[in-house]
Amino acid sequence: MPIQPTYPGVYIEEHSSKVIEGVPTAITAFIGWANEGPQNIPFPITSYTEYERIFGGLSRKSEMGYSVYYYFQNGGSYAIIIRVNSCSDVLLSDEEIIGNRGEKTGLYALENVNIFKMLCIPPYNENGTTSAQVYEKAAEYCQEQRAILLVDPPTNWDTP
Repeated sequence: MPIQPTYPGVYIEEHSSKVIEGVPTAITAFIGWANEGPQNIPFPITSYTEYERIFGGLSRKSEMGYSVYYYFQNGGSYAIIIRVNSCSDVLLSDEEIIGNRGEKTGLYALENVNIFKMLCIPPYNENGTTSAQVYEKAAEYCQEQRAILLVDPPTNWDTP
């Protein structure tokens, strides 16, 4: 029913409204090497303590544990961990990180996740970097999924 103004001013007339459902925007996926835990299965966690319990915590062999630690230290509240381990059990190859879309391994293990909004692939090789090939595939996948890819610059960069 319309409002009958009785004095000058601003009047608000509400009409039936549609509810806009919220979606989580702070879900970050991490892909890399871990000491233990499920392999090529997206595993949700809500704290670094949970990461330690399931994936074995920090290791000098991998930067993923450190990335997850700092994510939670800086206010992160929900992460998805994808543990990708190689035959050598330490150094990962680009192919292992990228994985296989049909088999839903590596990067494509995220096919088993409803939603993620950021992807982090911490350095995983002997050079302490993530390869351009991996970032290229990850960027394509993030574009499909409407997600953000966090990129670490190569360690050999000496200028911006």
